[in-house]
Amino acid sequence: MINRVVTMQRVLGQRFYSENKRVFLRKLKKFQSIGTNDLLPSECFDNRVVLVANTASKCGFTPQLGSMQKLYEQRRERGLTVLAVPSNDFGQQEPGEEDEVEKFYKNEYKVEFPITKKSKVIGPDAHPFFQALEEHYTSEVAPTWNFDKFIIDHTGDLRAVYPNDVDPLDPDVVELIDGLLDTLPQNKPQK
Repeated sequence: MINRVVTMQRVLGQRFYSENKRVFLRKLKKFQSIGTNDLLPSECFDNRVVLVANTASKCGFTPQLGSMQKLYEQRRERGLTVLAVPSNDFGQQEPGEEDEVEKFYKNEYKVEFPITKKSKVIGPDAHPFFQALEEHYTSEVAPTWNFDKFIIDHTGDLRAVYPNDVDPLDPDVVELIDGLLDTLPQNKPQK
């Protein structure tokens, strides 16, 4: 089910959730690490739940980087990857060079989770992950501002979209992530 204060019914009309898109894992694997041309390692995505946020250093929601880090610290061993995608698309709030962005995230918020190269998140030049959001769902699912959050399950399906004003540590977000982490093969009780 997709959450964005917009339900899956509204976003997809009469399509049922069982129509798993499973396309997002391939798109996630196209992200490059900040400051390099290297793709992020597959281990960031394989058999993991991924929270993707389009981020910006100069935004009123920037303190959510601290919440993202805390969530990552608490759940990375269970299979959560948090992914920051710096973007200057909204309000020109990520104007710095990549080395400045990385330094700010790591120094100010102690970010240990992966940070991608600066990317477009809207429009025809958007990163393939963000293009797929709109292509496979609708423009209502695409980012509307900095710090929109997208949760992808281990099969590569989009499971939730939370708007920028929802903190990553909001109980609804945490409950959904914990439920998805419980479905990971490595977290299921051995029989």
